[in-house]
Amino acid sequence: MKIVKVEKVNITGLGNAKRTIIRYEDGSADSIPARLFRKYRFAEGDDVDALEREALRKEIFSFEWSYLLHFLEKAPKSSQEIRKRLSGRGDALEMIDRLIALAFEEHIISDDDTKEVLVRSYFGKGFGPSYIKMKIAEKGLKYEKNDLEGYDFVASCAEEYRKYVKTHGHLPAKKIRIAALNYLTRRGFPFEVIKRALGDEDE
Repeated sequence: MKIVKVEKVNITGLGNAKRTIIRYEDGSADSIPARLFRKYRFAEGDDVDALEREALRKEIFSFEWSYLLHFLEKAPKSSQEIRKRLSGRGDALEMIDRLIALAFEEHIISDDDTKEVLVRSYFGKGFGPSYIKMKIAEKGLKYEKNDLEGYDFVASCAEEYRKYVKTHGHLPAKKIRIAALNYLTRRGFPFEVIKRALGDEDE
């Protein structure tokens, strides 16, 4: 297979990777990490046989698997986030599918576990259900009705209200109330939850 183009690129924002894109005469391509390219030293016009290309792709897969493990060490990630990150690094769709399949097979990613951690984290930070649903969607995950079961958003909303009033006690009572309602809405608490929470506070 003849190489028709060798293109060096710097990928910023998604891994900050230096890659070399090798394009072949059949329209296919390989995205090679800089460290591996220094080993192979391909150039335009070179012929790459099937065995050599298979060996190259195995090394790329191993390199990206190591990167993926490092990426997952920082925080749980959904399969969609992983796909976006690897796509941004220039990896081929087929390789991305294999990497994600292996991660599921090795039980190191789980969209349900990722969603549970996300919900627990944002609930603990005092955010309401609307905000949490938005974050679930941003992760590329599907919201299920039971995702928020067992979380007392009324009590959480009441606690956020008390904290807001305490830190803004110098303002007139009516102004505090209006500002607090706006604050709770921005944090993703729907009107029905706020009404119940503040009703409990007023009693």
